[in-house]
Amino acid sequence: MSRVAVRRQGSMRIGDMVRMTGGPFVGMHGTVVRPVGRRVILALVLGNRQVQIGVEREWTIAATARRRPASRSENPKPSQRRAG
Repeated sequence: MSRVAVRRQGSMRIGDMVRMTGGPFVGMHGTVVRPVGRRVILALVLGNRQVQIGVEREWTIAATARRRPASRSENPKPSQRRAG
């Protein structure tokens, strides 16, 4: 099996959301608690507990931003909608 290095744009900052792409927590999302050299400490929620784990940076990618809920002006009440 060959290894391919992936360069990431920018650096991880405390509070950044990431998705696990390798290791035992693949698919889970976490928050960067602190970067430590080539590793990063993440906070993950498992059940009703929050745990911190240290993982290789290569096992993470930036999580996509979630869309904010629509404001009331973008999503009018049924009585304000036009018939049509």
